[in-house]
Amino acid sequence: MSKMGVAIIGCGFISEAYFNTFKMFDFVEVRACADLMPELATQQALKYGTRASSQKEILASEDIDIVVNLTPPLAHYDINLAAMRAGKHVYSEKPMAVDLKEARHLIREADRCGVTFCSATDTFLGGGHQETRQLLDSGIIGAPVAATAHMLSPGHERWHPSPSFFYQRGAGPLLDLGPYYVTNLIHLFGPVRRVSGMSKTTRKERLIENGPRRGETISVDVPTHIIGLLEFYDGTLVNIATSFDVQCHKHQKLEIYGLEGSIIPPDPNIFGGINDVIIKGEEEWTEHEPSFTYTEGNLRGLGATDLAYSLQNGLCPRTNGDLPLHALEVMCAIEEAARTSSYIDIETTCERPRPVVPGLSLGEWG
Repeated sequence: MSKMGVAIIGCGFISEAYFNTFKMFDFVEVRACADLMPELATQQALKYGTRASSQKEILASEDIDIVVNLTPPLAHYDINLAAMRAGKHVYSEKPMAVDLKEARHLIREADRCGVTFCSATDTFLGGGHQETRQLLDSGIIGAPVAATAHMLSPGHERWHPSPSFFYQRGAGPLLDLGPYYVTNLIHLFGPVRRVSGMSKTTRKERLIENGPRRGETISVDVPTHIIGLLEFYDGTLVNIATSFDVQCHKHQKLEIYGLEGSIIPPDPNIFGGINDVIIKGEEEWTEHEPSFTYTEGNLRGLGATDLAYSLQNGLCPRTNGDLPLHALEVMCAIEEAARTSSYIDIETTCERPRPVVPGLSLGEWG
């Protein structure tokens, strides 16, 4: 089987994980990379044995099948659109676009151009979350009733050397880290019927605490503490809290409550982890180690790898555009519901992504 040619646009912090993940598989190959700062592209090209290029050159290159867009959120729409119009399949970092109008246009344009559009997040493809799905589908805790999700932090300015974009339109705690949680919940329970929410912006400015910009003040243009209520079509009710304003807490990242027991899944922002399960009548939680592969390290890029594999094998990619579009609408609707003090019905829908095959060896996919 011939390799699918990949080009990475955006060679910042997260690109390391993508380069390393692609190296694990023999059916995909990074053939070019580009960045607005050419020296970053050159650095990554030398490190990973590919060619430094420009966006224009990448879109014109016949050996590139898939463009992986790792640029900041405000650039996602334009680059995704340009790549598809150049005949490239696209895998975009989240969010696929910063608003629903742009996101819907991307889906229509993919159909018009005859290409496949996919978007992060892809942590649900990791072994820890596939184990959660298997446990839930087995009925071990009975029919799901409800779940809670908490992504609570003091803010990215604590550790990120250039955190401005986390507080700009298209980001904030819900659109930045919420996709890991919302996408994972859709993977577990299926599509969302309606949502409500509340939010606040605690501070108008933030102080960078790390890196060369330490001591610099950045402006805050988005809500930084957001609470959402989600009703899924299967009847499951979920409350989700995302925040850049919480210094300390003891909440689990996720908890799932069924008629016969409960599951504490792994962190939705990582690929591995242990599922803790307790069944009615038991006194102790039981740890369930993943029976699936792909649990160790930062495996961002599995979604783009799944896109390549699916294109080669005539399958629907697990992160196909319907899933990130639905997740984005859910998150945008939570923010809109918070602004308008209302419940909002969700217009889009999607299928639950098919499970990953258990027992794969590293370098295999299916």
